[in-house]
Amino acid sequence: MHPMEIRLCVEAWERAPEIPSAELVQRLLRQFPDAVIDWAQGDAYVQAGLDRLIGLGAPDIFLNAHRLYFGKVVFVSLSEPRWAGATATSYLHNTSPPLGDAVIFDVDGAEDESTVDLIARELGAALGMARYFREDEEDEEDTDELEDSDE
Repeated sequence: MHPMEIRLCVEAWERAPEIPSAELVQRLLRQFPDAVIDWAQGDAYVQAGLDRLIGLGAPDIFLNAHRLYFGKVVFVSLSEPRWAGATATSYLHNTSPPLGDAVIFDVDGAEDESTVDLIARELGAALGMARYFREDEEDEEDTDELEDSDE
């Protein structure tokens, strides 16, 4: 089974301030104290992106902008017994809701959509966010609507 993607965003995004990655980590740790938090892996992810940009011959203005991500991206991995072996992972970064930023988790090992829904509700509650369904997602009604995270 391919990883499922969960997209979470702030409901009142138009008025919401930027949320630093460290704050997102703290929110997750309050609900999921056993979460794997790896800042070094976040920096390695940023470095890989920088290497790709260099390989493409990107101008310095793009390279310098990308370098600003160092120390601001963190890898997180969460797995709970009630998730029946599923794991949610993400590279969290500073999130600016007015710019349309979302927190995206990849979920591996979920046996069914109800497990993914449970994970989405729990992650959304921990982060103070709601699940967002893109218009191109199948099997969803009102695909451009937010789903309450505290159901």
